[in-house]
Amino acid sequence: MQSTDKDNFFENDMLSLSLEKRVLFLKKTETIITLTVLQSRLIFFLLSDVTRKSELIEKVWPDKHIAITDNNYHQLIYQCRALFTNHGLPSDVIRTVHRHGLMFDLSRLEEHYSLKNSLSNNAGEVNLLKLTKNKLIFMCSGGIILQFLVFIFSVTE
Repeated sequence: MQSTDKDNFFENDMLSLSLEKRVLFLKKTETIITLTVLQSRLIFFLLSDVTRKSELIEKVWPDKHIAITDNNYHQLIYQCRALFTNHGLPSDVIRTVHRHGLMFDLSRLEEHYSLKNSLSNNAGEVNLLKLTKNKLIFMCSGGIILQFLVFIFSVTE
């Protein structure tokens, strides 16, 4: 991982982030996510291995970190997670570390890409499975058999 405070830029094989341009670029999908100033700072410092809550507050809000409340901190995290979800990414890329702070979980992003890739390769099989599931539910119309079939198909999805 490469990051420097001097040029406010982070890059690795999965993504790049520019604080100056306030843009997160996901390389595998060529997705550009526009960020607010605070969102870009939070993500930048998480990618730069700043994970403690107190340090994050100091660095994300350098001028007024003393007046920042837990609500401001949690609201920013919520906004970032919602932004990821809106772009089809898992919200838990930003993970809460109990009694410590946060972490940016790149492995979660890798899992997402590999799952998405395998689903697109097996799209025909998935559609057939859903069609079969719907037909069986319609045909059974209740009872233990229906519950068993719903359970079986929910495990395979």
